[in-house]
Amino acid sequence: MEEESNRGGVNISNMTLSPSDESEPCVTNPCLHGGKCLPQGTGYSCYCPQGYTGENCEIDVDDCQSEPCENGGTCIDKIDSFLCLCLPSYGGDTCEKDRRRLRARLEEVPRPTLQTHLEDAEKDCREHSAHLSSVISATEQEFINGLGHDNAWIGLNDRTVEEDFQWTDSNDLVYENWRESQPDNFFAGGEDCVVTIAHEDGKWNDVPCNYNLPYICKKGTVLCGTPPAVENAHLIGRRRSHYDIHAVVRYQCSEGFFQRHIPTARCRADGSWERPRIICTKSRRSHRYRRHHHSQHNERRGHRRHGGDGHKAREDAHSYY
Repeated sequence: MEEESNRGGVNISNMTLSPSDESEPCVTNPCLHGGKCLPQGTGYSCYCPQGYTGENCEIDVDDCQSEPCENGGTCIDKIDSFLCLCLPSYGGDTCEKDRRRLRARLEEVPRPTLQTHLEDAEKDCREHSAHLSSVISATEQEFINGLGHDNAWIGLNDRTVEEDFQWTDSNDLVYENWRESQPDNFFAGGEDCVVTIAHEDGKWNDVPCNYNLPYICKKGTVLCGTPPAVENAHLIGRRRSHYDIHAVVRYQCSEGFFQRHIPTARCRADGSWERPRIICTKSRRSHRYRRHHHSQHNERRGHRRHGGDGHKAREDAHSYY
């Protein structure tokens, strides 16, 4: 017979033994996962470590039962712990930190009436500082299902290695929503891209990549801050506190200064700015003057260096005649 109790967060299981086992009930160490066995009456008790329960501490407690992940995060139960897989705009141990800042997490580009094949779809998403959408949780799949009523491209594909599906935004494949019997690579090597099937709750199906379909882009959480300052130059246009990845800013030299090198800088994918190459020097006139002055100075040095040889040549000529 088994009785279970919980004292101070530690699971305690009581087990009654048969008469033959009563003499030394703990000699076989019946408690699993580091549980402590203590003889008790005609049986024994297992003091289970945190995260385990059951008569012999054999049951891993579901740490996700309390739904610890916030803001639509997906909880994955681990041994005596849990892991929250957060939606793209959230972070923290329980997805409690909102990182959306100035933009929406998912956006549909273009309108459902416009269609194209996957390669052009990914290209257009990148022009919007995004990628074809990855799907990392059931909550995110539900969000995508509500965007339209047509089948649509997502960023999953196995174009690089057959049957090794990867997201174009490099997210890990931690959630899957395949249609029954999919992926099947039905066209013998020609089904390398994935669509969501609208009328089947967004189930996934692998299809040829040249189908013309609507598509869904997802923006990441990486942003660039204020662009680097450049001496004797200023930014053109309205300043912003944050810039999307791949955003480009343009500099202009202050009045009286001459621009050298390209005047633009780009926000890198890791959230840092390229080092501006533009240099603002004095005006064109002073720049030309310095260059001309430097040339004359070199010429004078050349005359002085060869002057002695010329004088000696003239003396030789005079003595010959």
